[in-house]
Amino acid sequence: MTDFNSAEFNEFINSLNLKYFKPYEFLIMGSRHNDPNSPCRGKNTLPPRDLWANIIETARVLDMFRARIAAPVRISNAYRSPAYNRCIGGATSSMHMKFNALDFSVEGMSRPSDWARLLRSMRDDEGRFSGGVGLYSTFVHLDTRGTNADW
Repeated sequence: MTDFNSAEFNEFINSLNLKYFKPYEFLIMGSRHNDPNSPCRGKNTLPPRDLWANIIETARVLDMFRARIAAPVRISNAYRSPAYNRCIGGATSSMHMKFNALDFSVEGMSRPSDWARLLRSMRDDEGRFSGGVGLYSTFVHLDTRGTNADW
């Protein structure tokens, strides 16, 4: 995307004062975007400027989660362009297309169900956010859509 301003994005993310995450981590484009054998190769884009603010709360929740889990967290998917989302079979109303969702794994900890349980406790028991927590075999999805959803 030719109009993406890296310096401005870096300044934006740095202004959130996250303890554990750097700007480049929010620009992960997904494994199939870079896979030379995937029909989805090259279909993703960097997040449009008008969507940047949508990631603020999700980023802050993941930063709180990282502090509690006390292990490195690796973001595997952030923004998805509509074309990339369609290509990989994402939900038609995916929060990734709004730059409001992150998929992640925790290094050295192989139980995504534990990560999802902690996030759901932060949401349901502590009221830290409203949003979705999706449990998958190797990662967890987090978004701050404003209504609670689990899958």
